[in-house]
Amino acid sequence: MRVKDGNAVGWKTSEPTRWRGKSSGKALFQSVQTARGITRRTDVTVEMDGRIGVRIALESKKAQTLEGLRLVM
Repeated sequence: MRVKDGNAVGWKTSEPTRWRGKSSGKALFQSVQTARGITRRTDVTVEMDGRIGVRIALESKKAQTLEGLRLVM
């Protein structure tokens, strides 16, 4: 969730979750969302033993000031 002027800014999905492939007991998924000049890419790895890994990367094409950034699961 991104905060600007005290309010949460909503994310818009630009690339829905899709299967990216598999490798030795792992399935890989990815999705991309955007919100006012910032892009969020989420990569998820699901392993056969039940482990789930999540990597979230934020990218901006220009310098921005965020009042707060919070990960809510």
